[in-house]
Amino acid sequence: MVAAGWVGMGAGLLPRGSWRVRIGALALYGFVTGFAYGAVMNLWAWPFLTTGSALAWDPSSGAAMNLRHYATFYMATSFVWDSFRAVGNAVLVLALGRPLLGALDRAARRMRVHVDSMSAWPLPATERVSAGTPSGVPTIAPRSMPSSTRR
Repeated sequence: MVAAGWVGMGAGLLPRGSWRVRIGALALYGFVTGFAYGAVMNLWAWPFLTTGSALAWDPSSGAAMNLRHYATFYMATSFVWDSFRAVGNAVLVLALGRPLLGALDRAARRMRVHVDSMSAWPLPATERVSAGTPSGVPTIAPRSMPSSTRR
């Protein structure tokens, strides 16, 4: 879940621009993260699955040797699978990116909240309820309904 969260966070941090720039950046990002996601996901099992082999994690070896072991393990077990993921990510972004980004942009515009000023804070004394609240904490008192809307 953490690896998937990193991929999503990275996509959200990509710079904005024209449609071509956004789609191209997302396609390239999807391609790169197809491999990166697979490499990160392999780390959970690599030390345990390779015990006693030439590809194993060796605590007495240096970082460079362990990195070489992991790279060999990754190329032997996951590179082909991750290649399909990376190409699939890029193709899907190129095929569906524009309509999906358009829908997401529209939803973001509709859900945007804009506050002009905080000049109404703190609330006037007539709007505060003093009973049962700590001192200095304003709360909004319930307003009575106009008689024309009562049933």
